[in-house]
Amino acid sequence: MVGPLVGCSSESTAGAGSGSDGGPSDGLVDKDGRAEPLVHETCTADGWCWVNPSVPNVSLSGIWGSSPDDVWMSGERGTLLHWDGSRLRSFDGGTSEKILAVWGFGRNDVWAVGTAGTILHWTGSAWSTAPSPTTARLQSIWGSAPDDIWAAGPKILLHYDGKQWTVDPSGNAAELYHLQGRGKNDILAIGTYPTGGYDNHVLHWDGTRWWPKWPVIRAFFGASAADVWAVGSGGSTQRRTSGTWKDVASATRYPLQAGWASAPNDVWAVAAKGTIVHFDGSAWSAAAVPTTKDLYGIWGTSANNVWAVGDNTTLLHWNGSSWTLTPLPKPPSLEGYAIYSISGSSADNIWAAAGYNGYLHFNGSAWSWSSASAPQTVWIRGRDEGWACCETGYAGHMTYSMSRLVNGKWVSTENDIPVSQFWGASANDIWAAGASNAHYDGTKWSFDTGWRDVRTPYSVWGTSAADIWVGGTVGGIARRQGTGWQMEVPNGPESLASYVYEISPANKWGIESGRIARWDGTAWKAAIPPYASYSALWGASPTDLWAVGRGTILRFDEAHQQTMESRVTSETLFGAHVNGPNDILFVGAKGTVVRWDGTRALAASSGTTNDLRRAWASGPSDAWLVGAKGTVLHGDGRSTWTAVPSGTTKTLYGVWGSRADDVWIAGAGGTLLHAVGGQLQSVPSSTTNDLFDIWGTGPSDIWAAGADSTIVHFDGNAWTTVTSTPSSPSFLSIRGTGPTDIYVAGGDLLKGTGIIRHYDGSQWGAPFTSQELVQSVWSGRPGEAWAVTKTGSVLRYQASQWATFGTLPVQSLLGVVGTGPNDVWAFGTEGSIVHRRL
Repeated sequence: MVGPLVGCSSESTAGAGSGSDGGPSDGLVDKDGRAEPLVHETCTADGWCWVNPSVPNVSLSGIWGSSPDDVWMSGERGTLLHWDGSRLRSFDGGTSEKILAVWGFGRNDVWAVGTAGTILHWTGSAWSTAPSPTTARLQSIWGSAPDDIWAAGPKILLHYDGKQWTVDPSGNAAELYHLQGRGKNDILAIGTYPTGGYDNHVLHWDGTRWWPKWPVIRAFFGASAADVWAVGSGGSTQRRTSGTWKDVASATRYPLQAGWASAPNDVWAVAAKGTIVHFDGSAWSAAAVPTTKDLYGIWGTSANNVWAVGDNTTLLHWNGSSWTLTPLPKPPSLEGYAIYSISGSSADNIWAAAGYNGYLHFNGSAWSWSSASAPQTVWIRGRDEGWACCETGYAGHMTYSMSRLVNGKWVSTENDIPVSQFWGASANDIWAAGASNAHYDGTKWSFDTGWRDVRTPYSVWGTSAADIWVGGTVGGIARRQGTGWQMEVPNGPESLASYVYEISPANKWGIESGRIARWDGTAWKAAIPPYASYSALWGASPTDLWAVGRGTILRFDEAHQQTMESRVTSETLFGAHVNGPNDILFVGAKGTVVRWDGTRALAASSGTTNDLRRAWASGPSDAWLVGAKGTVLHGDGRSTWTAVPSGTTKTLYGVWGSRADDVWIAGAGGTLLHAVGGQLQSVPSSTTNDLFDIWGTGPSDIWAAGADSTIVHFDGNAWTTVTSTPSSPSFLSIRGTGPTDIYVAGGDLLKGTGIIRHYDGSQWGAPFTSQELVQSVWSGRPGEAWAVTKTGSVLRYQASQWATFGTLPVQSLLGVVGTGPNDVWAFGTEGSIVHRRL
């Protein structure tokens, strides 16, 4: 629905916090179930106020407040918005970087962070830039006190001690995008881990270190059923003894890919960059390894016979005292490919999966190649019993091929079952973990849903048919003891959502796939209809929550929602005509027509889906619209339009008239049409160049401008060419106040540079040049003019010179008009309409 809008000079008639409890008032959902728009105004620091949409058309990614009448929001292009309980205002932070997050401790102490290491601080009257020790993207900020603040981003954590920001030396390697905490020694950092797959990753700060929480479980292994290990993202190592899982300090931050143990005091695990770590019964330590290649698999038969595999056909062997590289025969396909997995049944029966190079087999004395279809994981149970998988094909056309070891040969058995790991207790009891979870009963594979609470199971391992473990990409661990799966380590809410806002431990809200959800104790449940794709949450109280997204601000409780966005159209607006302060007609792509009636913008039907480029009206009830494919419409400017045959299929770019029965239209290829008595006639033109705009001061003084700096003039009898220079800038707009005060604007369409020229009645003056393509110009009185550019800048001519008068957060501004010298309107892409009253 279209909500009421208030211009910048008007007072807001309603606002958030009008209910007695400070939350959204009743009756705020329309008949379609959508949130009711709040009546408000949103203006930039230099006075530009949004009409469509009513909230700046930018991606908002941060929100925080000290109370319902002190809420800050941040977003792209340096956007900083403040809600004071009745209106939304824009503030200048002194940067055009994306401001991705905001956090504070009161009305006079607020911090914001963003791209290029941007750190801003609000002290009650203005935003200032704080010294930053990084140029990395900072995506989140949270603090327990003014002298204990954290900021996070890709592979970086910063800390503020009340005096300066410093880089935390913990060596974080995750792509962190959200921070939240309960206190100085209890903070979570949520993100993804790019090394070895983009897995969800959560770090926990306990006051002394950052450590993985709910890590991706990439492998289970152990020396016995009483001593089981789980390793994974961030170098996490968890050990289960006496029936309880506990974190154990690791010796690496790299994701651990696989592990193997011969005894409780002889445990190995491998990771990226040639990392091999060893647990001696009391602590993990890094081993000396003669490679820096990423390692993916490890398996052994005894404390003195352990093998590890990795990138570039790396094969390592441990003999009880040192790791050495083992030379291999030349691969059958391509050298340099990885060996992804290794498994065996004895010292003389070991297999390794080497992707497109097939398999490697060790017979106790030598390694040899065995070609097959791109195995990436292998599991061996006996001399002639094993399973392998996986991808074949090429990007966009991948298939999954499962193979079984039969009499020493690998035989393809199943397709389209992606598997990351196998484990089985017997030949007729095999489990496979992967995107699809499967079980083999000796005859066929079938999908199993019993472990569905483990998100994207990745690893599976067991000690018997009655003791099997499975882990996934969000930290959950399930156990099977004979029948049924039970979650032994439940998934954490922070590991399942991209953004979490905790009002209390029992009241958590989150954003999952852009939707607002609430944690019910075991899973996220959608709580608010998906009006938009949301990025951040904040709550003033359990019954007063806020969310921000693309051009959207939502205020809600569990029963009602209010949105601060009111959007009439998202289509690009190309042209506008002003009848007066309370009557402006905008036209745009796909036949879009929008009319401003003085208090709100209303959409109207044009009856066409062709792009409409310009509008002109002789009065409130007589308007002309022109556009693509020779489209000409004549109507009442509101709901009734009649198509007028134009005799051309060329794009018509401009329309202007001196009165209702004297209307001119200009278009591609030098097209000129004249409407007399409602009928269109083609008029000979003095150019074949495209004409992009037309305007005049009267029936015998009409100007049109176009490509190659073309300007043509009509003196009441014929059109003549005034200027035209091949391969020169194009003029996209022409406007003025009279015969001796005319402006043309445009530029180089390929280079994106701009030009504006002025005509004083006798000659065209020297050009004003800009580094931005100037797409429209308008003048309300002699000696003063306005122009807009492709990159969203507004230019103003005053005191005999052009100067930038602000840059708006829009993709591109395509037009500028005014109801008078003190009321200027600009419009452009995504339906953007703004105005400024001086």
